[in-house]
Amino acid sequence: MNPSRDERPPRPERIRRGRLNRDRGHRGEGQAEAWLVAQGYRVLERGFRTRRGEVDLVAMDGPVLCFVEVKTVTPGEDDIDGGERLVFAQRRRLAFAALEYVATHGLDECEARIDLVTVTGPEQAPAYELARDVFGLDDVLPDRYR
Repeated sequence: MNPSRDERPPRPERIRRGRLNRDRGHRGEGQAEAWLVAQGYRVLERGFRTRRGEVDLVAMDGPVLCFVEVKTVTPGEDDIDGGERLVFAQRRRLAFAALEYVATHGLDECEARIDLVTVTGPEQAPAYELARDVFGLDDVLPDRYR
């Protein structure tokens, strides 16, 4: 439920909060990238954007092409598990971007999955949680895209 206009913080405060969240997200993506490399992933691209969606990280986990969504959360912010952090609209945008990446890079025959990395805690010593294959593309895409 959206708060009424009277309950919202003044516009400059909303803008400042948006910038802080964006900065926190970019920092989390960098931390997740370094952590995934340490786990043996090979990062191919960061911030792949299309008209219909975005993928935070594109990486290889051995022979598997991984589209990685990164969520940076404050400790105690919520107790949501893995794929539940991604609402349907986010899943769909991620799936469309993944399909476009596969098509534009000629990777149609490559096994692929969508992973989620949650970065929690202070910047100096964050904790990481990796959820592999959080949802299938068939779960979110219309039939004409399968």
